[in-house]
Amino acid sequence: MLEHNETLIELRVLQKSFTNQEQDQLRT
Repeated sequence: MLEHNETLIELRVLQKSFTNQEQDQLRT
């Protein structure tokens, strides 16, 4: 269960950084 939780957190972090990159591209 703990491993699954860590995976969810990693996915969330990846999504955050991905959306941040998209916003940066839109800004340029």
